[in-house]
Amino acid sequence: MDAARASLPESVGAIRREIESLERRLRWLRREFEQDAPLPETIEILQCVSGDAHIGVPLANIERVVGIARLCPSNDAQPWLRGLLDIRGVMIPVVDVGMRIGKPARVVELGDLVVICTTHRARVGLWVASVLGVMEVQTATLDRNVPELMGAPYLLGVAVVNGHATYLLRNDGLLDVVDSPTEA
Repeated sequence: MDAARASLPESVGAIRREIESLERRLRWLRREFEQDAPLPETIEILQCVSGDAHIGVPLANIERVVGIARLCPSNDAQPWLRGLLDIRGVMIPVVDVGMRIGKPARVVELGDLVVICTTHRARVGLWVASVLGVMEVQTATLDRNVPELMGAPYLLGVAVVNGHATYLLRNDGLLDVVDSPTEA
């Protein structure tokens, strides 16, 4: 009986690792399916600015926009995960969306905003400098052959919106570190 109890924590750890592996595989398969799914003819976006990058967030995924507040530290080692924002007792991870698409890190400034979005898994906050407004993008105009899109399942493509190259986000995947089912 003691031998069985001693091996129990080891078994629990192995089961947790297997569950994490299966969850990564499921996220990867879901992204593969979503990337192959046809896009609607138009997408309504909230056009935002983060540093020198213009970002388009699908309006359907937006819950609200709030002023940035003091962020709680996150244990995550990803530099683009800037911290956690407490919204009515719920901790929401805040992503520096500019860094997530390869732009340099920014310093929080007075007036910065967090766009709270829902994904298939959770809520996520997107840290931006400003919001320009709601726009409609014809998906036929999306450029999906941009180097930044390679290995970035959270990007739908790049479109010119009001004269600016705008990265259109797919909110699912913004928090995922693992981009393929074989990575640990």
